[in-house]
Amino acid sequence: MKQQIEYALKDFVERKNISVSMNTISYIAEVISEYYRDLPSYLIDIKETSLFRVYKARGDISLLLVGFFNGWVNRRNRPLKEEDYISAGKLNYLKAYYYLDSRYGDILEAEKQKDYTSELKDLVFFTDLFKDISLNFEIYTEILKRYRDETSQLRRFYDDFNHARILEFEKLFKNI
Repeated sequence: MKQQIEYALKDFVERKNISVSMNTISYIAEVISEYYRDLPSYLIDIKETSLFRVYKARGDISLLLVGFFNGWVNRRNRPLKEEDYISAGKLNYLKAYYYLDSRYGDILEAEKQKDYTSELKDLVFFTDLFKDISLNFEIYTEILKRYRDETSQLRRFYDDFNHARILEFEKLFKNI
């Protein structure tokens, strides 16, 4: 599922001529696919003891809510608005970045040039990624909103097209 989402997001940003790194697209695709196949991320706070994972989960949830479910976020009589989720997403991704950077930044800097373990490479990847998502949170959620709207319109078009095709077949079979 992640690969399908990744391909669709990559195709979307290329068609819209939006500059987004493949690492970011891949991460966002992973967040979306985790949402569809796993325990709801909002439950992470209940059982999680790692601050890093709490920050990451809160950032991911905010990204999904603002990007895909902003209709739910912006419904009437809600104490929190979209801006609150944007702030929370930016802040929690930034906290995840600082968490990694403060604990592993010096080590990562010293070891960057060496052929080291994949875990270290993952830390470098995530450190830079979380900073980027925090700084560009609104851009990425806007991409998700536009992607959602475009796929919804396309889905409606295909649904209408299928309905019209069924009507034509019914007319054809009535004439036979």
